[in-house]
Amino acid sequence: MQNNLNNRIHYLGWCGGSRLESFYDALDVLAIPSIYEPFGMVALEAAARGIPIVCNPIGGLVEILLDNAFYSEGETYQTFRKAMREWLKADTRVIHAKTWGEYKRFNDNFTDIKMTHKYMDLISQFA
Repeated sequence: MQNNLNNRIHYLGWCGGSRLESFYDALDVLAIPSIYEPFGMVALEAAARGIPIVCNPIGGLVEILLDNAFYSEGETYQTFRKAMREWLKADTRVIHAKTWGEYKRFNDNFTDIKMTHKYMDLISQFA
C-alpha cells in the first residue's frame, strides 16, 4: 500500500487518557468517512490538537469545522478518496491555515470554560 499504510493503520478500540493522547500524537490526518454525524466529538478532539481533518460535509462536522477541513464532494467512496488526495497534495501553508482555523474555532467556542459560560447563560434565561 502507498505510504506503508498496512503497518500504520490499527484498530485500537476504546481510548482514554494517555492512550488517547498517544493516538492523536501519532496521526498525520484524521479521516472521518461518516455520512451521519450529529456533533462530531472526534473532529472536535482533533481540532483541539491541530490535526488536519478529511470528512464529509455533514451536520456536526460542518458546524464544528466550518471551512477548516478537507471536505469530500459527496458521500461515496470515490469522492472521499478524492478529498484524501487533496489533503495529500495540499501545500503545507494550506494545511497550516486549516489546522490553525480549526484550533482557533475550538479555542474560541468549545473549551470547557467556553461551554460552561454558554450553559450558564442559557440557564440564566430561565431563572
